Amino acid sequence: MRVERPESLLSTLTWVLGRLELSPDKDSWVRAALQASRPTMMPLTHKIAIESEMLEAFPSSDPADRFLVATARVEGLALATVDQAMIEFAGVDIV
Repeated sequence: MRVERPESLLSTLTWVLGRLELSPDKDSWVRAALQASRPTMMPLTHKIAIESEMLEAFPSSDPADRFLVATARVEGLALATVDQAMIEFAGVDIV
């Protein structure tokens, strides 16, 4: 599992934790899932930071969203998201 940024993991968890009953408890489930999937974090580089400010057509001003999109563009990655602004943005692939 490749996690681009800690905030992408936080966004995913926020979405999932509000919708699913996890056993034995949320904390244990998240820790087990992270251990099993062994996520890696992408560093926030100068190139990504600059790219995040160059996303003129991206409708969100949320820095975390902009960093996620910029990271995907710079690293040639697709995003897994339900965020409508990211889905509608033509500048990044969505899975």
